[in-house]
Amino acid sequence: MQSLFRKTSPPTEAQVALAMMSMTHEQELSCDEVHDLIDQFAEMQMRGENPMHLFPLVQRHLDMCPECREEFEALLAALEVGVA
Repeated sequence: MQSLFRKTSPPTEAQVALAMMSMTHEQELSCDEVHDLIDQFAEMQMRGENPMHLFPLVQRHLDMCPECREEFEALLAALEVGVA
């Protein structure tokens, strides 16, 4: 008897690339550009401000790029330790 549920395999690299391309916009920041702004973005967030108003492209990049998101989260954690 066949299973009622089909096992799904993880997405292929091509599927991941297509998904990321579908989320791109006309204006994008590179990882290097985000790295130049990430300190200001994190400091604003630590002060309770909303950095997305001044840096919406940084937020968009962080939403799409796991490497930059990881770096941003590490920076926030370091800033929180410094404040505590």
